[in-house]
Amino acid sequence: MEKRLPGLRRVVAVDCRHLPTEMQQKARAGLPIAVLADGQPLCLTGDAVCVHSSALENGGRVEKAVLTFGTTSDFDPSRRLAWVVEDNNGRCWVIGTAEPPYPVVSVTESTSTTTGAPAVREVEVSYTAPCALLPAAY
Repeated sequence: MEKRLPGLRRVVAVDCRHLPTEMQQKARAGLPIAVLADGQPLCLTGDAVCVHSSALENGGRVEKAVLTFGTTSDFDPSRRLAWVVEDNNGRCWVIGTAEPPYPVVSVTESTSTTTGAPAVREVEVSYTAPCALLPAAY
């Protein structure tokens, strides 16, 4: 089963160390996750897309969230980051937790193709866990 969030208007990078513990258990219980940590809001270019899918693997349910976006903001992809996204309906979601496994971040740098256009970093965040897209209050 696959679903897409209805457009993303905000993406924030949050250090995983500042997230609450046991987020997976809280999400399975249907509780929203309170993200009280300050994060780095990223300046988005183009459309940000988040695709959430689930499948049965080795007799258990596994979910995967893939977030792709372009940004002109600078951030360190080598840090363990979680991602707070806000959709066009105003709902917030977290991709990543304080415990392993952590989201995998891949960044492609590109220069502008036209004069005056900014250089854009294409970012893909992939996260596989029992609950990959957790409801949040941010």
